[in-house]
Amino acid sequence: ENNLVLTIDPNTGMAVLQNNSLREISLSSYDIESNAGSLDASTFEGLEDKSTPGWEEANPTANHLAELNVEGMLTLEPGQIINLGDILNDQAVQDIIMTFSDGGVGKDAIFDADVEYGTLPFLVDGDVNWDMIVDDIDLKLIKEGFGEKYTLAHLFAARNNYNPVDPSSVPEPASIFTILTMVTSALIRRQNSK
Repeated sequence: ENNLVLTIDPNTGMAVLQNNSLREISLSSYDIESNAGSLDASTFEGLEDKSTPGWEEANPTANHLAELNVEGMLTLEPGQIINLGDILNDQAVQDIIMTFSDGGVGKDAIFDADVEYGTLPFLVDGDVNWDMIVDDIDLKLIKEGFGEKYTLAHLFAARNNYNPVDPSSVPEPASIFTILTMVTSALIRRQNSK
């Protein structure tokens, strides 16, 4: 079965594709649609944006995000996840549908993907931008979105799994403490203002 799943976090708009089947999927194109115009083309990060060879976006709009590979196919191993960025706009309606072509089954084999809304499957706790490493970018995103998109659980997970590419850039324990203090203060202010 071609079980490609598009999971969308309705709170953040972030989305990932995951091969939930037991076999490879040979992805040659996909199409994500919203009749209500719930898609955000400006924050969509498709395969072309990731410089994946052969992939090209096809006129992204609020109703339609699509890409195709003009050179061949992308093999998705079972369990493999691809981050598509923030694909929903602020007025999002949960009406997203997705189709994709699997060249491993047949040249023109088109299938419906499963679309789910909920918590995204993290490969590494604290990796909120799904680049397979918890680094300064994740800490910055959590800090900027704290209280709206992210919680103390995200911050603690990022702290516990922090692993920058450049070991010399590991933050001092004091800087992590400073971030925790800022976040805690923001929580207290928010609770007091209610």
